[in-house]
Amino acid sequence: MSTDARRAPGVSAVAGFTLIETLVVLVVVSLAFGIVAAGMGQAVRLQQRAAALDVVAERDALGAAMLREIIASLAPDHSGQPDVFRGSERRLSGLSRFALTGSEDGAGRFRLELVYDRKTDRTRLEHVRNDGEPVQVMAWSGNVGRFRFVSDEGELHELWPPLGKAAQFPAAIVLERGDALPIIAAPGSYPEALPKLIDIIEG
Repeated sequence: MSTDARRAPGVSAVAGFTLIETLVVLVVVSLAFGIVAAGMGQAVRLQQRAAALDVVAERDALGAAMLREIIASLAPDHSGQPDVFRGSERRLSGLSRFALTGSEDGAGRFRLELVYDRKTDRTRLEHVRNDGEPVQVMAWSGNVGRFRFVSDEGELHELWPPLGKAAQFPAAIVLERGDALPIIAAPGSYPEALPKLIDIIEG
């Protein structure tokens, strides 16, 4: 008896997929597509996060470089004058030759201040020159951050000048930012204040 004669009645002799086989293939393809799409989505998110971290790292490095330049450009003033360098946990002030634009020459009054914004829960380091508008140097999360001052003997101080006799500038200034690595900056070599006008006239 031939194969066709033994086939069950009502079953077509045409070769191909049955409805169940087609549905199984569609389900498998859909699952595979879903897994691939989820993986691609995760890869895109990771790439975006890495790009955001790169931007934050670059911005942080730029802010640290700017802070070091401001500190390196510190200029002394005469003892007893209002622009002699002073420092506390949240603020530095004095004279600095650093300027964001090339239009300003010489030493000018400056202020570096840690300002906490409750709305955003972020602390900003702001730079002000000659009572102008504040410029944000860097920012980070939380109400954390303080300056520390290193003496020539290597001791850490919360205020500058400390009690007793000390140089006008510390050997180094440390900015602590909570969990982030501290930034250490050293004043440059400007040991003498500019002569007073009265000294020039009488000299």
